Amino acid sequence: MFPNPAMDKFFVRFENVLNNANIKLTDANGKEIYELNNISGTTMDMNADKLSKGIYFINVYEKNKIIGRSKIVIQ
Repeated sequence: MFPNPAMDKFFVRFENVLNNANIKLTDANGKEIYELNNISGTTMDMNADKLSKGIYFINVYEKNKIIGRSKIVIQ
C-alpha cells in the first residue's frame, strides 16, 4: 500500500492478479469498517478522507480464505 501513512487516498497493489476477491477494511480493534466484493485485477485505489486517524488493516479473501493482509496508517 502506498503512500503509507496516507491522508486522503491510498493505493493497493496486489502481488497476484485477483479474480473475484473480497476486501475487508478493519480498524485496529478488528471492527469491520467496510467491505468491497468481486475485486479483480492487480491494483485499486481507496479513499481515506472519511476515515479517522489511526491504524487499519486490509484483509483480502478469495473463496472465503484469507490470502493477504496489510496495514495502513491514516494521518
